[in-house]
Order: sequence, then C-alpha cells, then structure tokens
Amino acid sequence: MLQTMMRKYACVWPLMLFGAQMGLGGILFDTARNVILITDYPAAYPCALAQVARCDRAFGWDKVRYDKTSDTYTIDCHLAIGANDGSETYFQVGSAECPRATLVMNGNIYVQPYAGEVQWWQTPAKVNRLTLGCLGNKDVCAVLKFAPSNSLVAGSMADGKGGRGGQLFVYNSQITALDPDKGFGINDGGRDNSLRQVGGDGLVLMNARIAHARGHLCYGAGSGLQKIFSVSNTTFSDYGALLPQSGKYVNCVFEGAKAAAIRDWGGLNIELTDCVFKNNVCNWELTYSDDGLTLIDCEWHPPRKRDSYRISTDKTGKKQYPKLSVRRHIVAEVLDGSGKPVQDAVVSFRAEQDGCDLIQSRTFKTDASGKTPGQGQANALLLTESITTATATPDQPGVKRFTYSLAAEKAGKRAMLTNVNVDCSWKTITIKLAD
Repeated sequence: MLQTMMRKYACVWPLMLFGAQMGLGGILFDTARNVILITDYPAAYPCALAQVARCDRAFGWDKVRYDKTSDTYTIDCHLAIGANDGSETYFQVGSAECPRATLVMNGNIYVQPYAGEVQWWQTPAKVNRLTLGCLGNKDVCAVLKFAPSNSLVAGSMADGKGGRGGQLFVYNSQITALDPDKGFGINDGGRDNSLRQVGGDGLVLMNARIAHARGHLCYGAGSGLQKIFSVSNTTFSDYGALLPQSGKYVNCVFEGAKAAAIRDWGGLNIELTDCVFKNNVCNWELTYSDDGLTLIDCEWHPPRKRDSYRISTDKTGKKQYPKLSVRRHIVAEVLDGSGKPVQDAVVSFRAEQDGCDLIQSRTFKTDASGKTPGQGQANALLLTESITTATATPDQPGVKRFTYSLAAEKAGKRAMLTNVNVDCSWKTITIKLAD
C-alpha cells in the first residue's frame, strides 16, 4: 500500500510561480499566457490527462472538460509540455486502461525543448515528450484533435526559442482536426504550420494517421538535431505539404495534399520505401537541395497539376540541382540448361548507361530455388529505374532511364542478359546457364 501511494504521488508537490496559479504534480496554470504547464514527469510515470483534469478541478482553472462516455478531454487553453529548467517531462495520451482516449485542443500544444542558457550543443541532452498510444499495444488508439486555429509545435518554445528535446511519438493513433472541413493549423512565423518539428530530437510515427492539417507538417523533421527518427505505416491525408529534411519513410501513404505531398525547403535528402502517392495537387516539389528524393518500390498517381523541379543557389553560391531517383527491387532466377534451379550462382549487374547512382560491384547469391533474395529478405537486388534532375528551365527536368546487363556464374559457366528494364518492383528475371 505504501509503495502504491508513493507511486501515485511521486510527482505531486506544491508549486509557486510568479504570475501563475498554484498546481500539483508539476501541473500549473499561467494566467498571463493562458497555458497549462506540465513539468518534471519521468518516463516511468508520465503525466496523464486525468491528472491535468484533477488539478483543473482542484484549483478552479475551468480549462479542462471531461466526457466520460467517450473518454474525451477538452482543454480550452494552450498546453506546454516540459520546461527549460533541466527537468524531463513525459506526457501520455491513451493507455491500456484508457485505450480510446481523445484529447481535444482549443489551443496549441508546445512540446518544449531544453535550450539551456548557452548554445544548444553545449547543453545536456534532456527529453520532453508527447506520446499518443503505446508501443507494442495496438489496442490503444488515442486521438488528438485540434480546433481550426491551433496546432502542435515540437522542439520550439512558445517564445520561439529552440534547442534539443521536444519529441513526438505516435503509435497506432491519430492527429486530426476537430472540424475536418476547416482543418487545423496556424500561421507560425510566416509559415502556415499544423505540426512543426523544429530542433526537436525525436520523431516516431508508427501505424499513425495525420489528417486534415490546413498547413505544413513536420517542418525540420529528420534534421541533424534528431537522434531518434522513425516513420512507418503512416498515412498523411488532406494536408498542405510535408516539409521534412532527411530520414527514411516506410510503407506510408501521402494523399490529398493541397500544395505538395513532399516539399523541399532546404536540406532535403529522404528515402521512401513501399510508399504510395495519390490524389495530390503535387506529389513532390524539389527546389533547394542537391540530394532530393529516393523512391524505392513506391507507386504514385499522376498529380492534379504537376510535379515541380527547379534549381536554386545556396548560401555559399553553389547551384543546387534537385533530383528524384527511382529504384526497384527485382529477383534474378538462375536455371541450368534443363530448366532446373541453380543454387549458389553468383549474380551481378552493370548499368548500360552512365550516371547510375548504385555501387555496381555488389554480387548476389541464389538460394535452393535458384533465386536471389525476394520480398522481406535481406540483400535483395536493387536497381535504379530512372533519375530525374532539375535543369535551368523550371519544371522541365532531364530524365535518364537505365537498362542493365545481368550476369550469372557458377563453376565456370556464365550467362548474361542485356537490355533488362526495371519498370516494376519485384519482377523475376530468368537467366539460363548453358550446359
């Protein structure tokens, strides 16, 4: 019993702050800024919505409402998670006990960084994190809804100061609009943002959905500050544009983008695997970065307008020629003269045109079925279908398509196929070794 009470009140103490009303457990209300402040909740005992509601009732702030029938909490002010004071703060929405918890925000959420008093790289690495859902428990499907004029900012404080920390983790949950027709998002620093990841060092979206965002998403995501970055099985639906910098996206859907499904605002160097683009005004808008996009086994529908490719000049005066590299896996099947599979045959490839962006000295071995690794297996054969590069003429890029020579060899026997196209993913190419 004593241990249970200690856990329950581990983060409960009286706090006094000039200009703010007193609260409990690191929860207080700043009347001047109309914000509930959550601070100093460790990862083992994250702050939950129920705790915020209890403080609201106890101190009469009248900022939190709760509907028990739908397990919905509505907060009628801003919410700031974490502080620039050396502490760490974890805030959790949804749990095994409350698997369908919903948070409605009539205000902004700031997942604040730890900026310190000196340069960010000289400060200790601290964590302030908003988590929706639970890793490893797909039954917990939390929902975060924003009123039309509000948004989520991770990695930047309400006063605009940024630094490390400021993480967003979403598992089997969604971030969406209170009114889908109006969407959500505010004009932040001249940019119409809905979910901004600036300077924060952690972004995880796993089996997530982000929908009806009026503005931009994930500005700065994958930047050099981030030590944790993972986006998989996530749908981005009905939004303005995605503004990432670097990282890998796996099995994601980008649909209904009103500006660009992916927009390059500098530093763009991302890899997308098994992703789908559909019903977008523009699938990608490449402007400021030499690296651009790499699509692996992706599919896309034609945009409603057109995809954009434009060169630019960076701060050093160097011209940037953004490019789109399209790659696809194939399977090589090696048979002997009688049509039987050949195990442990060595397969290699060579592009028949200059400019291929792959290491062409790699080799691949066949298994008992005479095939190189297939879907879900390591070391599968990956080839570049095309590279599209911006030119001096806006939106008229140069396109280079590649064909390949595939060679197979075993025990002194060798065969080669030429003019092999990679126009679809995971197709099987058969090579026969002569007797």
